[in-house]
Amino acid sequence: MLDYTAIVDSLQKAFAAKCIEAPEIVNHPGLSLAFKIDPVYAVGLAPAFIRNIAEWARVAPSQAHEAMLRTGNLVSRKDGSGNRESELDLMLTWPSGSRRMNGRIHVAFFLTDFLDRALALYAKAAALPLAELRIAATERERVEQFLQGKSLPQGLAYQATS
Repeated sequence: MLDYTAIVDSLQKAFAAKCIEAPEIVNHPGLSLAFKIDPVYAVGLAPAFIRNIAEWARVAPSQAHEAMLRTGNLVSRKDGSGNRESELDLMLTWPSGSRRMNGRIHVAFFLTDFLDRALALYAKAAALPLAELRIAATERERVEQFLQGKSLPQGLAYQATS
């Protein structure tokens, strides 16, 4: 039997160590694997975020994914056939100086507590600030449907696109 809590702990240690080494892995549009979009939620590039933290922690990606799901750190929902679904394509946007990105990106929702706790415990760092990256406002209904029955992201997670 797998110890999901121990696996998550290993993932958090590896994530914090990597953030110390390469802080651009979080909250830097165009460079990062994960973005804090709301006080409750972060989005991670899927499946790259899980695959990378699993590699850093020397854990099989399937075990990392399962541990994140079972501990509630990776948000999922049941699809029409009863299977767990944890990824979706979203239109994300960020205005950054003269650069602007609008595009569909395959992501998974994570609890920001996973990231912030990792940084506090293992990097002695403050909680992450919100990223510039936002979900396009036109995606709000899809996000709310995906997160049905769970806390919903605050309005600040969305941005109107032109």
